[in-house]
Amino acid sequence: MAGTINRPSTAFEGSTFRSPRRKDKDHLNFIRSLPCIVCLSQNRSQATHIRFSCPEVDKRETGWAEKSDDLWTLPMCKKCHDKQHAGSERAFWDRKSVAPILTALALWAVTGDEERGERIIRRAKM
Repeated sequence: MAGTINRPSTAFEGSTFRSPRRKDKDHLNFIRSLPCIVCLSQNRSQATHIRFSCPEVDKRETGWAEKSDDLWTLPMCKKCHDKQHAGSERAFWDRKSVAPILTALALWAVTGDEERGERIIRRAKM
């Protein structure tokens, strides 16, 4: 006869299980409405997810087949987005003099306000 497994309430505390990715369709649509953060092109932007970690804001690095939460996104045209994926992501942002984590957080704070979002994009250079 099978028995019941009784686990203490703290059984999975501190485990390495990942929480589900937080998605926000409205925020992604807002990001896509903004100009490219690199070249300022007004052509249809893509929502680019930042993959590298930033412990200061509790952002973990994502794996190859994984996207980060939707709050970690920036608007980029297809051409710039392809370049961002062509090598080291950190090196790409350093070359472009953009602070991606700070900018993504600023855009998250004003999501839906396109005027403020565009100002943030235009001032995003470090």
